[in-house]
Amino acid sequence: MAELATAFRREGERLSENAATDPAEAAWWFARAARIHATSLFDSAAAAECYRLAAERSPSNAGLRREVEAQLADAGRWDDVADSLRAEIVAAPADARSFLEFRLGRVCEERLKDVDGALAAYRAAAEDPAAAPAAEAVLRLLGERKDWQRLIQFLEERVEHLDDPSIIVTALYRAGETCEG
Repeated sequence: MAELATAFRREGERLSENAATDPAEAAWWFARAARIHATSLFDSAAAAECYRLAAERSPSNAGLRREVEAQLADAGRWDDVADSLRAEIVAAPADARSFLEFRLGRVCEERLKDVDGALAAYRAAAEDPAAAPAAEAVLRLLGERKDWQRLIQFLEERVEHLDDPSIIVTALYRAGETCEG
């Protein structure tokens, strides 16, 4: 299997050197080599390198990004997972960003213990009115910090983006509760 992984990587390198080749084609070969390294040879370092090469050549390939992130997570490389998610957010269409920003928030909060990074990611995700879990995460983190001013400000901003009257009432009620102490 090692020979096959090496052959796939060399093919990716050969295609990468040819300016006329679609970079996604080279990415496919690197990803195949990475899968062999990860699943058959159990060489996480070689798999990570091949996944990195593949992702560089095909940054908007969501499936490939998921593989890269899973491999990095298995290796406990959470900073790299966060970096991969940030790159994916930049490359993603607007309608897919909220989910990715929420995932980034969870990685920052749960794995990196970076509350500021988590808040930033959750706030970005919560700009989508349908992203209730992200909004709840912002409220929870601000409440844990006892940052009542920012919590109320967030609720007021959220109300401006909502169109469901029952959710608007709930947000205003929570703001009122917070003000009352």
